[in-house]
Amino acid sequence: MVHIGIKSACVLAMLANFGGTALAADADEVPVKLKEEVVVSTPVIEGNQVTRYGGTKTIVGAEQVNDLNAQDVTNALRTTPGVTISRYDVIGSFGGGEGGAVFIRGLGTGRPGGEIKTTVDGVNLGNPVFNHGLMDLMPIDPAGSIEVIKGVQPTEQGSGFGGVNIVPKRMTEEGYKTKVGTSYGSFNTMTETVEHGGREGALDYYLGEGLRKSNGHRDNSEGSLKDAYATVGYQLAPNWSVRAFGLGTDNVARDPGTRYAPNYREERYKTTNSLGTLTLANAYGAANGEIKLYATHIDSRWLDQSGNTGDTKMWGDNLGFKAKEALTLWTGGEILTGLDFDRATGSSRTTYDNGANDSTFANKYTTISPRVAVSQLIGDKGGFYVIPSTGVRYFDNSIFGSEWAPHAGLVAGYKDTEAHFSIARGVNYPGLEVLAQGRRGQDLNAEVMHHVEAGLSQKFSDTIKADVTGFQEHGDNRYERAGYYGVWVNTGHYEIQGVEGTVNWAPTKTLSLYTGVTWIDPSPTNLPYAPEWTATAGGNWLFLKHFKLSVDAQYVDSMYALTATRASLTPTNNQKVVQYFLLNSKLAWMFDAGFIGGKGGELFLAGDNLTNSQYCTRPDYPMSGIGVTLGMNLTF
Repeated sequence: MVHIGIKSACVLAMLANFGGTALAADADEVPVKLKEEVVVSTPVIEGNQVTRYGGTKTIVGAEQVNDLNAQDVTNALRTTPGVTISRYDVIGSFGGGEGGAVFIRGLGTGRPGGEIKTTVDGVNLGNPVFNHGLMDLMPIDPAGSIEVIKGVQPTEQGSGFGGVNIVPKRMTEEGYKTKVGTSYGSFNTMTETVEHGGREGALDYYLGEGLRKSNGHRDNSEGSLKDAYATVGYQLAPNWSVRAFGLGTDNVARDPGTRYAPNYREERYKTTNSLGTLTLANAYGAANGEIKLYATHIDSRWLDQSGNTGDTKMWGDNLGFKAKEALTLWTGGEILTGLDFDRATGSSRTTYDNGANDSTFANKYTTISPRVAVSQLIGDKGGFYVIPSTGVRYFDNSIFGSEWAPHAGLVAGYKDTEAHFSIARGVNYPGLEVLAQGRRGQDLNAEVMHHVEAGLSQKFSDTIKADVTGFQEHGDNRYERAGYYGVWVNTGHYEIQGVEGTVNWAPTKTLSLYTGVTWIDPSPTNLPYAPEWTATAGGNWLFLKHFKLSVDAQYVDSMYALTATRASLTPTNNQKVVQYFLLNSKLAWMFDAGFIGGKGGELFLAGDNLTNSQYCTRPDYPMSGIGVTLGMNLTF
C-alpha cells in the first residue's frame, strides 16, 4: 500500500522542481534526441530504451559519468531510477555485498549468488566461487556507456533477472585523439587517467589506463583501483568486421568496521582480473549478427578476516562464446536467433588462525543456451504502429539441469506516444557457492522469476518528454540453507511491484533538467535495499560560453540493509538505515588548450554531499560528509 506523507511529499516536490527524460527506442537504435540545437548533455542518464521485444534498459553515457564526477560504476549508477547502491569506502568496493554492490528494483541482494549479472562487453565478471558481482572488476575508464538491464529479458541476457553491462569505448570518427586527466580531493583522494584513440580507413583502436586511490573518510577505509584496456577493430569487407578487446584490473578495498567497533585488523578485499574478447560481426540488409569468443580469469582474495578465519582466496576462469543473428526475411519481420556456451571453473582455499587444516574446493560446470524470437512491425513508425513479439530461451546446465525461459511482448505507438508491454519467465542458476566447503547443493533447481512490465512514454514537444513504467516480479525456488544440518533447498518466495517515472525538459539549448522517481513495494517487507521511495534530479547549465554547472540530488527512503544471506540458517533481516538526501555539484571551465598544443581543456571543482548529510548504506557504517575535488582534463 502507498502511504502519502512527508516522504511522498519530498519525492513529489523534487519531481515538480526538476525535469528529466526517458528516451525510448528499439534496442538497435540510437535513443531519440531532443532538439538538435541542444548543446548541453542530458543530466544523470542518457535515456531509457525500449527494445523491439518490449524490454527496457537505462543508458548512462560517458558525458553523464563525467558530469557526475563518478569514479566507479557504483557511483555512476547511484542516481539511476530503480537503482540502489551499497558501499563502505570512498574508493573501492569491499566484497560484493554491503561493501559495494548495485541493486535493481529490489533485486540482486542474495548472497552468496546474485540475481543481477555484471558484464563487460557482454561477458560475465564476478566472484568465481560465490557467484555474485564484484563491482571493482568493472572499471569506469573503458566505459563508452553503461547499460542497466531492468527485469527479465531473455533476448538481452541469459541466466539472471537483470544486469549491468559496460559497452567499451571505441573511436568512431576519423583522426586521432588523446585525453589525459588528473584530480585531487578530500581524504587524500587522487585520480589519473590516460586514453588514446585513432581511426584511419578500415582500422580503429582505443586504449587507456586509470588509477584511483584514497585514504578514505575513516580509519582503515582506504582503497585503490587500477585498470588498463585496449580495443582494436578492422573492417574486413563492406559487410564484415572484426574487433578485439582486452581489460585488466588490480584493486583493493578495506573494511573499516562499525563506528562502535572499528576494524583494526589489516582486513582487505583484493581483486584482479583479465578479460579478452574477439568478435566477428556481419551487417547485411537481411542478416545482422556476430559471434563473440571470450576468456576471463579472476582472482578474489579476502585477507586477514575477523574471527578464526584467516584468508579466503578464490580464483576461476570462464571460457565460451556468444552468437546471435537477426534475420529480416520479409517486410517488417525479424527472426532473432542465438546460441551461448559458457564453461566456468572455480577454486578456493581458506586458512584459519588456530592452525586448523586449510579448506579447499574446486569444481566446474557448463551452460549451453540457444534462443529464438520473432517480431513483426505492423504499420509505420511515422504514424500508428504495433510490434508483437514472442520467443524462448533454453538452458542446459551440466550440474543443475535444464530450464525454459519463454517471453512475449508488445510495443505500440502513434506519433509521439509509445506504449510497451512484456511478460517473461526468468531463470537464475546457482553457482559453485552451493557446492563449496562441503555444501551439497547439486540437487537444487534454478531460481525462477515471473516478470510483467508495462509502460507509456509521451513526447510533449521538442523539449520535454516523460515516461512511466510499472512492473511486477514474482520469484520462486529461491535457494537457501535450512534444517539442522543446513541442507540447500529451493524454498524461498518473494514478490516485488513498483513504478518508475522520469521527465526531461530542455527549456533552452544551454539548459537541460531531469527528474526521476521510483516506488517499490516488496513482499516480504524486509527485503534489503528495496526502499519504498527514491527520487533523483539533476541539471546541466552551460553559461558564459565556457562554463558548465552540473547538479544532481538524490533522496533514498529508509530501507532494510544487509544482503539477504542464503547460507544463514536463520536468514531474517531486521536492520534498517534511515532515509537520506544527497546534493552534489560540479563547476567546470572549458578552455582552449592551444597554447600547450592541445585541442581543449576542462578545469573543474566538484563537491559531494554538500548538505553534509549523515547517512550510511549499512547500519553503523557512516559514509563521508562534505567532500571537494579539484581536477583537470586535457584533450589533444
